[in-house]
Amino acid sequence: QFMAALKELQAQGMKGLVLDLRNNPGGLVRSVYLIGDELLPKGVMVYTEDKEGKREELICDDKYLDIPMVVLVNGNSASASEIFAGAAKDMGAATLVGTQTFGKGLVQRLFTLPDGSGLNITIQKYFTPNGISIHGTGITPDKVVELPAGYEDAKDIPLVDDTQLKEGISVLDEKI
Repeated sequence: QFMAALKELQAQGMKGLVLDLRNNPGGLVRSVYLIGDELLPKGVMVYTEDKEGKREELICDDKYLDIPMVVLVNGNSASASEIFAGAAKDMGAATLVGTQTFGKGLVQRLFTLPDGSGLNITIQKYFTPNGISIHGTGITPDKVVELPAGYEDAKDIPLVDDTQLKEGISVLDEKI
């Protein structure tokens, strides 16, 4: 879905992109990696480390959409959305606007027990390209912008009241 929307915007002559990851709880790391590989420059997008320090990296290639980008984030941006936001910030590919993200940066594995119950065990932590642990900290935006009272967790904010989106568009206009 993302790739189809991106191709449609490109066909319309897109000159910049505001990617809204507010209230995005994340999803599959593989999916965010595929999106990141399209939008981010060559380099480590994210890496994990286990308790022994064994490191695994997801690396973007050198083919990417090189346009100005702003990423909107808030306290409900978590997990895979934080992976993308952290990589975009560390790689200098986007300006982050909004508030501190949630801080969900653990890789967990579910083990099914003989009685049908399960045990979820943390096996690794996620780190941004610059080595910042996402877990418990989150990602700090480049431009901290609060929403007006009553809209902090809203999903449908009228444009006239959406201070984060307005700031994001302003930042993008300066880059274009």
